Amino acid sequence: MAAQSQHNDVEASLQSEQSIESRLLKLINQPIEASQRLDELIWMRELVLVPQKAAPSSQDLNTTFHELLLQATSRLSDWALALHLYVNAQSIDKRKELEQIRLWAQMGHFESANQAVLRHLLRVPLDETYHRLRHDFSRFFAQYPYATQDLTDGEIHITPLMPHHLDAFAWQYADPSIQKLCNLPDFESNEHWLKWLYNDQFDPEKTVFAVIHNYWGLIGSVSLTVHEGIGMFYYWIGSDFQGYGLGTRAVQCLLALGQKYHRMECCYAKVYEENTPSHRALAKLGFTELPFVMTGPEGIEVLYYLGPLQSTDRLLSQAATMFCDDACYELLPCSSQIFIT
Repeated sequence: MAAQSQHNDVEASLQSEQSIESRLLKLINQPIEASQRLDELIWMRELVLVPQKAAPSSQDLNTTFHELLLQATSRLSDWALALHLYVNAQSIDKRKELEQIRLWAQMGHFESANQAVLRHLLRVPLDETYHRLRHDFSRFFAQYPYATQDLTDGEIHITPLMPHHLDAFAWQYADPSIQKLCNLPDFESNEHWLKWLYNDQFDPEKTVFAVIHNYWGLIGSVSLTVHEGIGMFYYWIGSDFQGYGLGTRAVQCLLALGQKYHRMECCYAKVYEENTPSHRALAKLGFTELPFVMTGPEGIEVLYYLGPLQSTDRLLSQAATMFCDDACYELLPCSSQIFIT
């Protein structure tokens, strides 16, 4: 009886391993809808982090299982789990160490990436690849104005949006409502996205950030424009991660950066009438609804303000400067509201 039970356990284990391998290969090789991604991310985390759900002989992540998981994380742009796998690997060669450094940077942990480079150079002082990385990081830090603690709010942080975020951005941006509610482009290709990012990066008044969750990776984006002390921002969070207050926390980091690093004295935001969650978020952030709205081709947008008390005329003038650079847009009063006079 004991021998039969042991045989059954081995057979069940083999079937479990085969099922896991089959699903991982499907993730790697077959198309996946954005709506399916979160379920797959949860499943992979259960394999790695919940021992009783992993294949019995794979709990220590044998080589084949480990490599399949890494390929699946790459396919799904799951940089957070990939980084966990590399950090906890029993052994790591130069290729994997370089990948780990890339993932630290991908997640916005530039100091950790730089420290890994410096540690390697202590062991191998003449490694040209790592000397180039050290030079790249030195140049990056020379131009990077932000202190790490100013970018972080617990489990999330913001980091400048960069070309290496393209794939992870695309997974979250797949929800068409994001484009509509934020008045962002319908990106037709990778090149279109890179050109948009390039133009934003070289606008001295604008900064675009990725919102990174320590456990899930890139979950959205926030952007701040500051013109002569007047700020304007937008944000969006992918549909899988909405409703948890993560966008509000990311915006709090963004507004603090605006004041500390960009001399922002006040800030405006605009929200479509039907976007109820964003109205609630702005109220929670301390913004006040203004006594006028903006009309445009896509509909009516409600305007919000955060800052020192100003006259309605001054608020109207500033809002026109920030929002109405196109003849298609117009500010109209709301007769039902009374504001500062």
